[in-house]
Amino acid sequence: MMSESENESYEIPLEDGFIESMLMHGTLNLDLAGIQFVEGWKHLCEGRKMYAKLEPELKKLDDILRRVDKAMKATDREDALVDVAQNIGGLEDSYSPVISHLGLAIILLVSSAEAYINDVASHILRRGEANHFDKLTPVGKWLFLPKVMKLGFQPDLGKSPLQEFSEVVTRRNVLLHPKPKRQRGMLQLPKFIELMGLDPDTGNKALESVRQLIRQFCLSWRGSYGPDWLYPDSEHFRIPGFYIGNIEASARLARPGDIAD
Repeated sequence: MMSESENESYEIPLEDGFIESMLMHGTLNLDLAGIQFVEGWKHLCEGRKMYAKLEPELKKLDDILRRVDKAMKATDREDALVDVAQNIGGLEDSYSPVISHLGLAIILLVSSAEAYINDVASHILRRGEANHFDKLTPVGKWLFLPKVMKLGFQPDLGKSPLQEFSEVVTRRNVLLHPKPKRQRGMLQLPKFIELMGLDPDTGNKALESVRQLIRQFCLSWRGSYGPDWLYPDSEHFRIPGFYIGNIEASARLARPGDIAD
């Protein structure tokens, strides 16, 4: 568990003249990386719940398919085939949300990782470097920036976490540029979740790859464990929205009730 001192964000102290100066001259940033990471995490959690609901329904369909294979009489086979058709139709209420939630989780997590590295790049890079950086893929950006910054953490496509993140980006691209998904014949379980890599285990690996990229980058850059939104289960977690300052020296605003009269 992180201590509060290990958390990258902190609340602004109340000092004479500080608040007025901050409000007049400070920079308010939308924490897009944090918002997208947390929303991705939420969709992953919902996807897990829906997958747990779907599993017994898939097992029931599998049992019916076995009945079809074993049916000796034409009437028994006909009854089993009707059950197959009805149960495939009945899967939609659970199957579709799994695709939706886990697909959105993948898209949002990749977007979060890219938003974070973009934020750092806008703070660190000169104009010419920034123009080159903007043309890179999400994976290319994570390869390029730590090298330019000469950090101890140098992501490697052949090693974790960038290797896993690269696979997540490939899945994200399939979701953003979808092609028809078809399965010939219905006397088998639907395999679309497996074909698209949208099962909970894959979603968990996607979340962890993004978390570790940002965490290891922050440890190498600033000696911190990264933004508090990387750890939604932590007692120090706050829903992200804004931060002030810049990505290297960011702070969170206090909320009503945080500052005593």
